[in-house]
Amino acid sequence: MTIPNELKKVGRQALHTIMKKAAMVSNIGIVGLAILIAAPSIHAQNITTVAGNGTLGYNGEGMAATKTALNFSKGMAFDSFGNLYFADFGNNRIRRITTSGTVSTVAGTGVAGFSGDGGLATSAMLNQPGAVAFDASGNMFIADSQNRRVRKVDSSGIITTIAGTGVEGDTGDNGPGTSAQLHRAVDLAVDGSGNVYFADSVGNKIRRIATDGTISTVAGTGVAGFSGDFGVAAAATLNTPDGIAIDSTGNLYIADSSNHRIRKVRPSDNIIFTVAGNGVGAGTGTGSFSGDNGLATQAGLNTPEGIAVNAAGDVYIADLENYRIRKLTVSTSIITTVAGTGTDGFSGDSGPAVQALLNLPWTIATDASGNIYIGDLQNNRIREVTFTSTSSGPPTYYFAHLAFGGVWQTTLTFNNYSTQTVTCQTSFFADSGVGLLVPFPSGSASSRSDTIPPGGTVHTETIAAATGSTVAGWAKSQCTGAIKASVLFRSRQNGVATGEAGVNAMTAPATKFVTFAEVSTGFAVANTSSTAAQVTFTAFNTSGQRVASTGFTLQPGAHTSANFAPLFGLNSFTGSVQITSTVPVISLSLNAEAAPSISSLPPGELNSSVLLATGSGTSSVTLGFTNTYDFAHLALAAGWQSTLTYINYSPQAVVCQTSFFGDSGAPLAVPFPDRGAVTTRTDVLPGGGSLHVQTTADVNAAVIGGWAQGQCTGPVTASMLFRLYQQGVARSEAAVNAMPWPALKFVTFAETSTGVAYANPSTTQACVITLTLLSQTGVRLASQTVTLQAGQHGAANLNNLLGLSSFSGLVELTSTVPFISLSINAEAAPSVSSLPPGELDDNTALAAGQ
Repeated sequence: MTIPNELKKVGRQALHTIMKKAAMVSNIGIVGLAILIAAPSIHAQNITTVAGNGTLGYNGEGMAATKTALNFSKGMAFDSFGNLYFADFGNNRIRRITTSGTVSTVAGTGVAGFSGDGGLATSAMLNQPGAVAFDASGNMFIADSQNRRVRKVDSSGIITTIAGTGVEGDTGDNGPGTSAQLHRAVDLAVDGSGNVYFADSVGNKIRRIATDGTISTVAGTGVAGFSGDFGVAAAATLNTPDGIAIDSTGNLYIADSSNHRIRKVRPSDNIIFTVAGNGVGAGTGTGSFSGDNGLATQAGLNTPEGIAVNAAGDVYIADLENYRIRKLTVSTSIITTVAGTGTDGFSGDSGPAVQALLNLPWTIATDASGNIYIGDLQNNRIREVTFTSTSSGPPTYYFAHLAFGGVWQTTLTFNNYSTQTVTCQTSFFADSGVGLLVPFPSGSASSRSDTIPPGGTVHTETIAAATGSTVAGWAKSQCTGAIKASVLFRSRQNGVATGEAGVNAMTAPATKFVTFAEVSTGFAVANTSSTAAQVTFTAFNTSGQRVASTGFTLQPGAHTSANFAPLFGLNSFTGSVQITSTVPVISLSLNAEAAPSISSLPPGELNSSVLLATGSGTSSVTLGFTNTYDFAHLALAAGWQSTLTYINYSPQAVVCQTSFFGDSGAPLAVPFPDRGAVTTRTDVLPGGGSLHVQTTADVNAAVIGGWAQGQCTGPVTASMLFRLYQQGVARSEAAVNAMPWPALKFVTFAETSTGVAYANPSTTQACVITLTLLSQTGVRLASQTVTLQAGQHGAANLNNLLGLSSFSGLVELTSTVPFISLSINAEAAPSVSSLPPGELDDNTALAAGQ
């Protein structure tokens, strides 16, 4: 396959992959996990050709679109009447396909050049137009790429220039667009206010032409590279941004082509961050393919070019050199392939789109019905993918472990943050998969139904007898809407809580997991499928050397649990464990190194396409920090120590540089046994290697708080564990997952003694955080605001912060600028546990309270 020279891409760079959330177990009779599977809508996707006969060239006007020759069709857009317009790049024309299926030219004479401003667009000359877009008034905008201009065609057909002098350059910001110099405008988008955005790919910028004609830069410094995620977009570097799209709320999406990423700019604060692509291959000229049906930020892209957003806010990506169209479902952050097999060619019309061959799918557009249109560049065709919805099941939440009776009780928690009432039907199963009677204050049953009002919660603990043996199993909840679901496991001796751990929902069962482990670590696995699973556990020491492996068969519906020492037959070990299965299962692990104090371990489920370490413990290091991990809290002295954990599950060695900050945002010296007191530490993790190191703060000194940020050269799982010592004995602990990016919205269960921490990782902007407390029935009880300057950190107990002496319910945290946060459950203090991580998508509508 040959790419025309004028279409070739340049340089590439890397990105951060993301860790996901949810895994836990116990040492003394395991404790549990909740895994969320949001059952997605299932669609049939068929592909057909709607324009182009497959021949490169030009053969006239007014004929059926499928009989028309094209010459590298590029950017497309629909007008308000449903007609499709496209830039016929090599024919130097903008052409229209009517709803009846005929083609005509609406701008350009077919001769490359510049002329015609002030006259009819059909008499004007264009030079390799790259894109077309419309505003709400029906004005058409053209990216006249080689003329280094953006041009406008009004409703009467008159063409004018609105940006660019025709001279290549990068000048004119904050002045008239017609006085500015451009490099090459290759794609266009128009926001709801009529502002026109264009991607200047050679200039490595996204620029905006306001309705008054003023031009400015909204993203990119003009220098090719990758930097700036979670900062102001204009200070970030891009590398050949070739595609842009704007959703209905004003979010700007950028196909950062040579960085092999899709990036998003939020309109509220102009913060940029990556939403798809792991950056593999950036700077080498070739990207990668991986990650379908997993988190989009873990997926490999290969020169994403075109980008489009449908009415639901989901993002379609023309993954050029993977020969696929991929979909980012924004509500779940999951990526899938909707067209193409990964092999270049032409085939598949009238059949399933995922079985069709594409050849350099360069651009993409969506119509009012949600169908997508592909500029199949080297096939010289425009192809349509139609979607037919079938059934969509309700969200289903799977809990991988239950433990009640003897010293254990299990607490089931549902947080309905939405504006709608949600009903959840929960079924409980024994190890064998048969129904299991579970005792709650409302009675013992093998199933329960809970109706949760908007903003309401369920937080109910089992009441099994403290005598006798512990009963284990798993559970499944089917809900009528999305919620936050979790379980908390608490052990008691003589009625006093001695340890507890809580865990949030996953997005799907998985075939691969990884977790920190030592000899007392506990594991649980449940097989929710109808097929027997072959489950394998493999242990790696901290240097990444393979130490031992074992496995078993788990029948459909079955559940099991085990501790590391008897499972592997080892009495001494520290490192990590990989769990793999032949069918998707749910799993958890629990840290019990300071038993009876316990805590959850870093979330460890991985996408099925992720390459795992093999046990050599050696591999070269990729240069450049591409993955960011934010830790919202540190607790040092006054009995507290913090433990930093990184697990490198990949075969590639990873370097992590961790920086520590005090409440003021100034560097904080943190004492470690291997480094002394440092404000930054650098750790090299071999493939399969791990780090698990606890601070050595003065137990008699006043407590010190702060936050931390890890910058790593590859993906890891990361967490921070807070442990309280009394007279040298661990009394309680809580482990909290690192955040891969800040967020604007969080929700969490809360009661009188719940603790919250928050930090502002921005280097330039202050944030105002609003905390709103809702009762278990969704009644608004109190609200408070906290202001954090750039880099600052704070922490408080909710009873003090909100001025309430008694409450139980839901807390919403929202901010004007993306921030990081965590919460700690202390209802059975001094025993504590982390509350489920509750960050939400920016567009999530939250309950307002009655």
